[in-house]
Amino acid sequence: MSGATGEYLFLADQDDVWLPGRLDMMLAALQQKAVVSTSVSILGDMGSRPTFLLRARDSERHVANIFAVVIGYRPYTGCAMAFRRDILNSVVPIPRFVYESHDLWLALVANTHRENVHLEAASVARRLHDANQTPLGWRGPRAIVRARWMKIKCLVVAMSRSRAYHAQARPKSSG
Repeated sequence: MSGATGEYLFLADQDDVWLPGRLDMMLAALQQKAVVSTSVSILGDMGSRPTFLLRARDSERHVANIFAVVIGYRPYTGCAMAFRRDILNSVVPIPRFVYESHDLWLALVANTHRENVHLEAASVARRLHDANQTPLGWRGPRAIVRARWMKIKCLVVAMSRSRAYHAQARPKSSG
C-alpha cells in the first residue's frame, strides 16, 4: 500500500471477481468518506443476496462497528474495501503484531477516524477454498482469545492514529 501512487487504493484478492459497477459505486462513496466497505457475494452464487452483508445504516454506528470487529461479527472483507490516499498514513504501517485480518485493521482505522461508509451492494464475488487466509470453520478458544487480544491492541493504535489524523486535518489558527 505504501508504494501505491494513486489517489484511491482498492484492495483485491487475485482469485476473486470484481462485479460490474464496483469502481463507480465505490468511487462515489469515497467522495463522502475516506474508506468504503461493501458487501460480498460468493463466486458461483452471483445474483443472490450477498453472503457477507454490510448494512448502509451501520455506516455511522462507529462504536457498534468497533465492538463488532473486536467480537468478530461485522463482515468487513479486505477484497471489498477501498480508501483514499489522505488516510494512508493512518493505515500504514500495519502494526507488526497483526498476524491476520488486515481488513479488520482497516475497518478499525475507518471507524476510529469516523471515515467509513458501508455499501450494501456486493462489489466482489469471492472465491472460497481451503487455501483462503480467512478460516472457513470455527477456531478453538485459544485462537479466538489470541485474535481478540490482537484486535484490542489494533484498536489502541488506531485510536492514537485517529488523534493525529484529525489534528493534521484541523486548520491552524493564526493567533
